[in-house]
Amino acid sequence: MRNKLGGNGYFYPKPNIKSIGSITTTKYISDVVSARGTLYSIGLEGRPHDHFSYTSAVGIQDFSYKGSIILGNMTFKAFLNDNITLNSGYIRYLDEIDSYMSAAGVIPEVGPFANQLVGRIIDNKFMILNAAFKLPHKTYAYAGYNIGNRYGSNSPANLYQEAPVGAGIMLFSAPEEFFINQIMAGYDFYYLDFRRDMSGFGGANLNNSPVGSDGTSPYPTPSNPGVGGYFSPTFFIANKFPITVKGGFKKAGIRYLLSGFLGSQSMRGPFELVNNVPGIHSTPYYGYTFGLTYNENGRIGARAYYDFNNYRTVRQHLFRVNLIIRF
Repeated sequence: MRNKLGGNGYFYPKPNIKSIGSITTTKYISDVVSARGTLYSIGLEGRPHDHFSYTSAVGIQDFSYKGSIILGNMTFKAFLNDNITLNSGYIRYLDEIDSYMSAAGVIPEVGPFANQLVGRIIDNKFMILNAAFKLPHKTYAYAGYNIGNRYGSNSPANLYQEAPVGAGIMLFSAPEEFFINQIMAGYDFYYLDFRRDMSGFGGANLNNSPVGSDGTSPYPTPSNPGVGGYFSPTFFIANKFPITVKGGFKKAGIRYLLSGFLGSQSMRGPFELVNNVPGIHSTPYYGYTFGLTYNENGRIGARAYYDFNNYRTVRQHLFRVNLIIRF
């Protein structure tokens, strides 16, 4: 579980360039321990040419114990014409989703990692090429290929690759004055594989007291995941069919979004996160999103979203609230 609180500030030195400053503090919570990390970042976004845009950011996340990490991104987008967009770049971020170990890290009291930080997994992703296409009859498609490397304290480097592919169609569209002004449907495919399974907690399991006394090997083998605490199957495939409805009350400045999807997901491993049973596992895949915005383009506005899904091996609930103030 994690709680976030923060804010962003924007300044436009030129109409086509946006500078960003951000401070976000996150509390990471497990059943037995908690930690706090505060991210300070600055960034720049711009579109200096009709056929080119970029985003960049760099930041330092300082933790309540055992130091800091550097995060950031640099991505580029090429608009070949009105119908084809290419995207590539580099993203470096902290794995905050999978477990307390992967996000904040664990300091065992005994065992092979006594008094050392274990976890705090950093993802270095290289976006090789991602393309989006506007197609006839209000349809679209996209495809991409990325490679990356995950590593953390006392958790060795782990190479991975991913490939998202999808298509969709605008089933209905109307002016903003209508209560319903967009209905979209689509199909999304996602492939992911890691070189080794690092989903384990050996040598730093918080469920044992004292921490580190679990006696499980932290090293990856065909029958034992290495220590890392993050989702890292030897292969993962997800198929989903989303549908999205947008609309609102224009005079009141209120907009809404309703979205849901159904599909399936299959994976080999990670063993420790799937009942400790090796093999290929297939499960239903589903989720939904509710969103509301008020006066989003005005001087003072707000956004609120709730997301739920059972992506990968856990059920995730995410509630976000943003206050918008323009000077």
